Amino acid sequence: VPEPEHPGEVRVVDGRLEVLVQYSQQWCNGLEVRMVYERLPQGLLTEDQIVRHYAAFFSRGDAAAVTSLFAQGGSLLEPFTRTETHEPYRHVGRAQVGQWFADTFQTAPWRALRVTEVREGTAEGGAVQRIVTWEYMDPRLAEPFAGLTRFTIAAGEIFEADITLTTDPTLVIPVADGATAQAAP
Repeated sequence: VPEPEHPGEVRVVDGRLEVLVQYSQQWCNGLEVRMVYERLPQGLLTEDQIVRHYAAFFSRGDAAAVTSLFAQGGSLLEPFTRTETHEPYRHVGRAQVGQWFADTFQTAPWRALRVTEVREGTAEGGAVQRIVTWEYMDPRLAEPFAGLTRFTIAAGEIFEADITLTTDPTLVIPVADGATAQAAP
């Protein structure tokens, strides 16, 4: 006599998905099937995959995901913060890089990073780089501005990202009557 279908019990144990199915309680002490699913170990991302992930995570505003692409001792050189000698500021280590992205993403409700070109380059010392040309837009800007980022990547991680602006951002400033004005950077 066929028995009614029994939905399996689904649970997560130690990061694995388990499905337990029990049938035929009347015969042979029942049939119990346990299926365990485990994620495949993630292989190293290629340089081009890292660039695509970076652009997607950046546009999504996911600071943790962007930061996960960096090596533990990786660094970010960015032109928006200046040192006492007016040089671009270097954030060293995954924690500092992550904090910069988290702070940056909080300043705008949305952002869009459009990659216009990816090419291969060589850093000092012969390390392979990906040079990414991009345009950026968020609601604080009158129009997109452009720049490029030089990624030094090894063993599936970003060891350095060096951001350079190629055009200046033009900010929109709200005025009293609801209109807007443009301001130079």
